[in-house]
Amino acid sequence: MQFLADTFSLEVIEKLAHQAAISGATSNTAIAAKEGIANYFDAAESLAEIAHQLDVSISPPALDTPEALLKGALILRSIGPFRIKIPITTSAGTPTHDVIMRLRGLQVPINITAVLDAGQLHSSMLEDLQPSETILVSVFAGRCRDIGRNPSEVIRQVRSEHPRSVKTIWASTRDLQSIVEAESACSDYVTARPELLLRRIGPPQSLDETTQDVLREFQAAADKMGY
Repeated sequence: MQFLADTFSLEVIEKLAHQAAISGATSNTAIAAKEGIANYFDAAESLAEIAHQLDVSISPPALDTPEALLKGALILRSIGPFRIKIPITTSAGTPTHDVIMRLRGLQVPINITAVLDAGQLHSSMLEDLQPSETILVSVFAGRCRDIGRNPSEVIRQVRSEHPRSVKTIWASTRDLQSIVEAESACSDYVTARPELLLRRIGPPQSLDETTQDVLREFQAAADKMGY
């Protein structure tokens, strides 16, 4: 199982890659906002060179129409050799099948995102893959749990129903236990925030240390309340 970092930071990506902790990165507007990025395409340009070495997936900034997705995808590809993240629908609910097929026809590598169920993937999206073509499918595991679905079952179903060149990503990863579950489900990749990946490769925190961290948070809240 390989790991992808959810970040736009070239410095962080290079650090994690140097530690052999990741094989690539993924980014979108939510990640950009958290990292204080003002110009999305400038941030993408900073990753263009490393995208020749690692698998870097970037989402178009506007997700509201198929036309906006396609326009953003083509701009990103003009900047660097990125894999393009295309959600299973637009933010307005319009299916993105035609956008995915158009980009595949242009030999643009694809990462189909925001998948919560294997049934959302139309088989025609994933047919007639070329020998060198790999499509990533990002199952939003944390979001699956939010609505009572088992992400492990979704990962297994995607793997069983589609060609081996369709690779699964356990995305929306929120804790180290999720990484264990992703490996058990035979996911090809896990994508997570850098701080979680660093915790994975670093020395494990003891139970006592974890308990003390929690209690210090509680005490800090009590201090603010004057107790």
